[in-house]
Amino acid sequence: KIVSIVLALCLTVALAVPAFGAINVDNGDVSFAVASDLHYNVPEEELEWYSEDPIYGYANRRAAMENESGLIIDEFLNQCAADDNVQFVLISGDLADNGRSIPEEHYAVAEKLAKFEKDTGKQVYVIPGNHDFGNLGEYCEVDIARFVDIYADFGYNQALTRVEGTGSYTADLGGKYRLIA
Repeated sequence: KIVSIVLALCLTVALAVPAFGAINVDNGDVSFAVASDLHYNVPEEELEWYSEDPIYGYANRRAAMENESGLIIDEFLNQCAADDNVQFVLISGDLADNGRSIPEEHYAVAEKLAKFEKDTGKQVYVIPGNHDFGNLGEYCEVDIARFVDIYADFGYNQALTRVEGTGSYTADLGGKYRLIA
């Protein structure tokens, strides 16, 4: 829990103003782009509720850009790809909005991350958030084991150590740095 709190505080500071932050160490040894709470949603084909009263529809959806979430993630990854200073991408939870009950959301995000890694050679690391997994049951199809399986290539397969059943791990970032996720 202490590591989670420290990581959350670091990410909060990094993300205080922009939606996505970049952390650069002064000596240039390592640099990250950090994103949190992506809340990817599978886009709806037609927004019937929206056509009658756009303001009500928008407010009713918590003013969230759910249908645009995939495009927002794509733009973040495009910016990371274009920035030569970004060596690693860290995504600290809530990758999917309904990830516990709609595994397709996770598969879509993992596909985007895999394409980004293949195209750029930059490693992505993820950790789960409260929207990403739960206890299997009537309304939950994704537990921590399935989350780790879906995102195996984004930190878990490269892990030096893992805490089973939690989604926590450590990874070597080369040189003198280690990621504690």
